[in-house]
Parts: sequence; structure tokens; C-alpha cells
Amino acid sequence: MSIKFLKKITPRWIRRIAFQVREGLEDRKVQRLLSTHSNLDAFIKHLESVNDHGVMQYHAYKPESRRKIFQSLYDALEIKFDGASILDLGPGYGDSLDLAREHGAGIVEFVDSNVNVVVFNTLKGFSGYRRNYTEGKGLTELTAKKYHVVLSKGSINADQFNREGYPISFGDWVKQVEALVAPGGYVIICPTFDMGTRVVNGSYYVCEDPDAFLQSDFTKILKQKGYETVFIEGFNYPKERFPFTFYKKSS
Repeated sequence: MSIKFLKKITPRWIRRIAFQVREGLEDRKVQRLLSTHSNLDAFIKHLESVNDHGVMQYHAYKPESRRKIFQSLYDALEIKFDGASILDLGPGYGDSLDLAREHGAGIVEFVDSNVNVVVFNTLKGFSGYRRNYTEGKGLTELTAKKYHVVLSKGSINADQFNREGYPISFGDWVKQVEALVAPGGYVIICPTFDMGTRVVNGSYYVCEDPDAFLQSDFTKILKQKGYETVFIEGFNYPKERFPFTFYKKSS
């Protein structure tokens, strides 16, 4: 019996209660980890002891290399962080947050559903929200028109949104994101794809068919909403890696 079928036959009120219970347990797990690990080094050792995949990736690449990519992105769009506010949807282990803080951003926040990611970035000194930002109304509880930059780099799967039956339409998701952006601010969306579930030529972000993706609903929706694409050295090379970084400046 498939999960999709079980969801279909389970009354909505039962699913809502189950969701609330699960979220409560996850929130308590965050608090427990924060109370038992006084600093980031202690938490990293904990993640290493449980063979956490994310922290192994964090160690695998030099911070300078990761930050250079974000710097190239911000330079390409001429984004200035002095006193600005930034929200990263799915920040991983916080390189974009580090860079924004170093450049003088006034508010640096994140959203992620992963307990370890939330604890990691909280111990770095950032404020965040544990929410599922890709389904349902996960972003609607945040303050509207607050942020000068809302960034989603590799944190949403374009192929998932292009399939029927996803819990939220891509158009509705983009609407939630845009509601958070202050006038004159930027939304930046750089998706991953199904092939991003494994490493291909050293990258987790591989588009199997870039030409087909240009014709997909994902791309069409962004184009209809006025998004443009930007080529970023070291971020969009070769062609199959991060072939599309979409951005829009709020009016």
C-alpha cells in the first residue's frame, strides 16, 4: 500500500494532528540538542559520531571555495549587504549566512526543516525557523516584506515541482517567497534536480536535459513572473551544473 494512497484515504483532521505531533517532536529535538551542545565544535563532533552526511559534505569542501560562489552571485547582481536583511531557504551549513554577516547585513536568518541544520546554524549565531519551506504554507507564517534578499540555492528540486501531485504548485510556492521580499529586494532561485541526489562529475546539481528544462513549467512560471537568468562564473560551469540561476528584483 503506497504512502500516496494512505494519505488519500486518511481523514484530513487525522493527518493534521499527526503533522502537529511530528512537528512538536522535531522542535523538542532541536531544543534538546541545543541544550546538550554548548558550542558548534561540540555539535560537529556529535554529527561526526553519527556519520551525518551533511557535515561530511561540509568538511569535504573548503569554506573559501563555497563562499567564492556566493560572492560571485552577489557581485553579479550588485547586491550590497550593508544593513540589509537576508533569508536563506535551506542554508545547508551556513556559508551564505556567514558571508552576509561578514559584509554587514543587519538581519541574517534562515528556514530549514532539518533538525541538524537548524541546530548547526543556531550555534553559529544565526536566527532561524524550523519549517518545511517547500510544502503547504510553510513560509506564510514569516513576516511579509521583511527581507532584501531571499535566497534558495539548491534547496528546491525543479523536477519535483514539474511533476503532477506535488503538495504545492510551483506558482503558489513562488508567491509565498515573493511575499517575504521588501520593495527593491531580490528573490534568487537556483534549483537542483533529480540527478542531484547523487554526485555526478563532482557536483550534486546536475540537470539531465537543460534544453527540456527551458521548456518546463518551472521555467515558464518564472519567466511569466518576470524572472531573468544570470550566468555566474564558477557557479554555472560547466553547462550541466547549476545551468539556471533565476532572479527577480521586487518593485
